[in-house]
Amino acid sequence: MSDKHPCCDLTPNDDCNKTCCPDYRPDSDWCKAFNKRTLEQLKESIQVSIDGMWFNIEDAKNTIAQSEQYLAIIYELLCASLDQVMKVSSSAARTEGDFESASMKIKEYMNEIHQLVGGAQYNGRHLLQDTTTAKRGVHDTEFEVKTHAPYVSLLTTLTVNGAVLNTTDINVDENVDSLNAGDAVFDATNTNIGAVVSASGNTITISQNCNLADDDVITISPYNLTDALIYGDASEREAIHFRLSGQRGACRNVGSIFNDFVFNLPPVGVHSLGLTSFTSKGGKDYHVNGLAEWKDHEGIIGPDGAADDDVDETVSDFNCAIKTIGVELDKLRSYRYILCLREKQVRIYKEGQHKCYEHKCKI
Repeated sequence: MSDKHPCCDLTPNDDCNKTCCPDYRPDSDWCKAFNKRTLEQLKESIQVSIDGMWFNIEDAKNTIAQSEQYLAIIYELLCASLDQVMKVSSSAARTEGDFESASMKIKEYMNEIHQLVGGAQYNGRHLLQDTTTAKRGVHDTEFEVKTHAPYVSLLTTLTVNGAVLNTTDINVDENVDSLNAGDAVFDATNTNIGAVVSASGNTITISQNCNLADDDVITISPYNLTDALIYGDASEREAIHFRLSGQRGACRNVGSIFNDFVFNLPPVGVHSLGLTSFTSKGGKDYHVNGLAEWKDHEGIIGPDGAADDDVDETVSDFNCAIKTIGVELDKLRSYRYILCLREKQVRIYKEGQHKCYEHKCKI
């Protein structure tokens, strides 16, 4: 404050309409303009949210389309494998060369499925997975899995620390917290001695009593087959979430209007399709051995008796795998239908907010 510039007296009085602003006069048009600008901002922010939801819906459709194409490739490979099985199912027409050729082709087709599921990605996100539960342990079918590189990471080898005498608790030399209930346990002779009941610290509790010597080696075959085990992923592959949460309404404070759309990865790897020794109907491994596990080459090295016939089992395995692909394709079609309904929900939301805006502008 100075003599040249004294402070104004802002005490309300009748002359200034009892406000602290002498120049202020109530102006209904100005108030409407202020409210309109506020509503315009709400309208713009709502439109930004709607634009984001439209983008995510289109991105979800693109993800589904890519996954469908990968599934179509796997379907073609399975049909080609089944065709080879049927061609060599006639013991009268085929030669030993035909059989070996078909077996080799099936092995390559299975390996291609394995590679495709491992590498199918969109912007760094995996689109397919190979996660399932094993029907049997690694040695149950007398198949030495350690000789096949893609399966080596599935096994856990441990050394017994102290003799085990007719008990279910086994002390080992490593931490076993990563083991899961149901994992099969095999001794040094590849004999199944039980399944994991619990594992903590350096102690494994199995389902039945066993006898092991100090420093014996045991092998753990997983019950849960996961992508981290099969493909060596740093973490398990998860479903993809597309954010479809709308803005809070302009009329009143409400919660999120839309739920996220969740894309669950199709489990279509060789294990999930039931085509390996872990998951097939009878323990055959078409990924590793092709048709080599057929007994006596099904009559090529005769005689071709009924007890030696593995054709039906193999046809059943591949038919079930093809069925699985069909089911997964149907799931993706249902996703498309759900997204169509989500588009309708967005339109309803958008039109409702526009009506709200129009009504508020009249106040």
